[in-house]
Amino acid sequence: MSNRRQFLQASAAAGLGYWVAGGVTAAEPASERLNIACVGIGGKGDGDASQAAKFGNIIAICDIDEGR
Repeated sequence: MSNRRQFLQASAAAGLGYWVAGGVTAAEPASERLNIACVGIGGKGDGDASQAAKFGNIIAICDIDEGR
């Protein structure tokens, strides 16, 4: 029977092995950008959407206010 500490140690070792084997890359190609949908873009949501656009592609916007 394993305990939490053993589980965490095994998980960390597996993650490190994956990284060493080349499973993690430092930079991602532009074609691998995150696609983002924004829901409720009034007020704070507008700022959140602007910040999210720095990290991915805004592909959908939804707001109950038709003026937005």
